[in-house]
Amino acid sequence: MNRIVKLLVITFLSFFIADLAAGTDMLNRKSLSLTGGFGLSIDGEISSALSMRAGATFPLGPFSIGLTAQIESLNTSPDDYGLYSMSKGSPTATTFLLRLSNEMYLSKDITYYLAYGAGYSIYSSNPDNPYEQFGYSIEEDLDGSVAFVGGVGANILVSSDLALNIEINYILTSIEGSWIVTDTRSSSLMDGIIDTNLNRLSMNIGLRLYWGETHVEEEDDE
Repeated sequence: MNRIVKLLVITFLSFFIADLAAGTDMLNRKSLSLTGGFGLSIDGEISSALSMRAGATFPLGPFSIGLTAQIESLNTSPDDYGLYSMSKGSPTATTFLLRLSNEMYLSKDITYYLAYGAGYSIYSSNPDNPYEQFGYSIEEDLDGSVAFVGGVGANILVSSDLALNIEINYILTSIEGSWIVTDTRSSSLMDGIIDTNLNRLSMNIGLRLYWGETHVEEEDDE
């Protein structure tokens, strides 16, 4: 995991430096975005994920700082039911992120950006229980966790203030907690801990609304 984090950081910093050195015009404006999409598992613990995301960005020197809230409906389907895996089910993940990005013009009507940041995820559990008819209950208690994100996105300008936003993110996170299986007839139980990765690739599409002036430094004509 540490190697992946280092690789992401080095890659995005390299692109940032290269873009700034090239002197590309930056569309450095305030914006609001609303997108929807889905996720794919990296570690095999998640079979699929549907997501909704809302975010706001604000100019910060040559970059933009963004606040993002994302709600995902996950479908967990572990490859094996080890002692530290989640149960099969559909938990919900709510993630709040602080991200740094720089948006560049690729052409007159298309911009692109790289973004990375960190935040915190809160989980609610909803495990499947195929044994309920036999008198067994399944409960999971999931702790929140720190999340890291790196991604790339593009905006296709529909007008000067509205764009179609497409974004792909890699979310690096883990989850800890506990589970309890109870025999409701005899009150006997089994319990254990959850400690697993929930790394996933998230792809979203939606709308972005800009406002305010573009902060672009123009060279004076000699």
